Amino acid sequence: MIGRVVGTYQIVEKIGEGGMGTVYRAVDQLVERQVAIKVLRPDIARNAELFERFRTEAVALARLNHPSIATLYSFFPQEGELFMAMEFVPGSTLERLLQHTGRLPWQQAVGYLLWILEAVRHAHQMGILHRDLKPANIMLTPDGRVKVTDFGIARILNTGGQTREARVVGTLEYLAPERALGQPADARSDIYSLGVVFYEMLTGRLPFQADTDFAMLRAQVEEAPPAPHQLGIQLPASIEATLMRALAKDPNHRFPDAATFAAEFQEAVRTTGFPITFPKQTQVAKPASQPKPTFQHKELAIFAASIGALILLAVSVWGVKLYLDKSRQEKAAAAEAASQPWPPPPPKESQVAPIAPEVILPPQPAAEPMPAEPPPVQPPTPPARATILAVLNEGGPGPLTFPSIRRSLTLGPTVQGTISNAILERGVNFRMSPQQAADLRAVGALPALLQVIANSFRDPSPARPQAPPPEPVASFTPPPAPLPTKPEPAPEPAPPPASKPRVPFRLSEVKHLYLKPLDEAFDDALRREISDELGGRVEIVNSAGRAEAVLDVDIEEEGGGKVAAAGRIFGLKNKVRAKARVRTRVDNKVLWVTEVGDRQPLGLGDTAKRIAGRIAKQLRSDWKQ
Repeated sequence: MIGRVVGTYQIVEKIGEGGMGTVYRAVDQLVERQVAIKVLRPDIARNAELFERFRTEAVALARLNHPSIATLYSFFPQEGELFMAMEFVPGSTLERLLQHTGRLPWQQAVGYLLWILEAVRHAHQMGILHRDLKPANIMLTPDGRVKVTDFGIARILNTGGQTREARVVGTLEYLAPERALGQPADARSDIYSLGVVFYEMLTGRLPFQADTDFAMLRAQVEEAPPAPHQLGIQLPASIEATLMRALAKDPNHRFPDAATFAAEFQEAVRTTGFPITFPKQTQVAKPASQPKPTFQHKELAIFAASIGALILLAVSVWGVKLYLDKSRQEKAAAAEAASQPWPPPPPKESQVAPIAPEVILPPQPAAEPMPAEPPPVQPPTPPARATILAVLNEGGPGPLTFPSIRRSLTLGPTVQGTISNAILERGVNFRMSPQQAADLRAVGALPALLQVIANSFRDPSPARPQAPPPEPVASFTPPPAPLPTKPEPAPEPAPPPASKPRVPFRLSEVKHLYLKPLDEAFDDALRREISDELGGRVEIVNSAGRAEAVLDVDIEEEGGGKVAAAGRIFGLKNKVRAKARVRTRVDNKVLWVTEVGDRQPLGLGDTAKRIAGRIAKQLRSDWKQ
């Protein structure tokens, strides 16, 4: 792609890549101007929905005209590919600056937020949502300006949806709670994302931290972020109150739009004594209407028109020359800025970095030192394998006992692999009851270990001892000849082995049941519920070849659409239903069918457990019939 010419643009280098395409730096050969070219990925270019979203981005950007928003120049197809030419913004992102400095002085963060609010306010007034506001989409130019970029998932307000609202589009760490629940987004959703960005600038961390996407979604919906003063960061009370209002869970408790947010935020900043001045926008006055000149002689009119044409031509040539000179200067300045290291070193304590032309900073005191991080906690040393085996051998040789397994689990979280190997090698001498399973889970047993224990029972009863052989005698006396008796009939030959496994005719005849995998969290919940409800009536096996019957479950939305990942439904939907079937493995005969549902609001993590529990209870009820 480097060196290729598309339209009037020659591609120079690759500068980034996103979920929808790749971004290159290019030069407009017609006017010698640097631009950013976004190219839609070839593998999704034929998708009509994604093409429409790409076109929507172009339409949205074309409607925006603001100094803090990257300008769109053109949008065109060529040779089966789609290209978007937009303003090239030199510099780096706010994300890189935060990675370099940690957190910013609150005065500097206020200046950046005022720039961003002006850009978002303009977009909201034009009926456009950004929907993915985050530090990676905020550019900081070398001359101190701020530009909001990547309206790639923007949505035109008050128009028909091109995608279902339930689809989560955006970055989870900056996602508003209502969008995590699949509800429609509006201007208040962008306000929440701005609050997360401001929080990160002030504290150097995100409001919520989680290891999985599901845990992050749940935190966005249910948890309250800690206020900055709870983290040891001192801010003016008015600034902190404005920040926490932007992060309210209920959209009705936030600012209704970016214009209101900007007005109240400026007032909150003024109460701190921090001076803010915005230059007035210059208005070009309309020229006063002049009376049309009248000429008494036709020759004089022609002469005046000729003089005016010459003057206009001279001005046009002079203007073109100035424009070309300015373009060359901008190109040289951008090349020089690109060669400079970024981000710049942090300012000294006695200096304050310039924020923006609109914000005037007073002399600032030295920034507060970051609190020293506590020394890292050394993880406990895992117990030696010999120590684990010694505890397991307390029950004696042979199959392992329940007390020895339970006590070995208390040695630490890293012992379960050794315990599992020992169980597979020696077995266990007990059939695990629901109460025993609960006791093992209480000391940290994982579902995989419980499954190994459930499938490793071995009968501990000792074999019947054989009688010792009689001792030899010194002499042998032949016994008297037996009386003739009727010969006993020969034993009948054993029947040949069955050619295929036993096929149950009723549900109660199933002894080994295989659960068809669906979702890890749901499968674990279903195994526990069936074990608790049926006890020792049926054994859940890990291989379909050992089972007489298979239990499969289909999860559907209330509207009827079948889904493949139950975890996503349980995390984001409110109303689901499940259809469960038990079929014989050999001839696929249906022995049992049931259908259950869950209509409780905001199910989240408990929905999987409720669905699994209802299936298990119905299975136990029908097992007796």
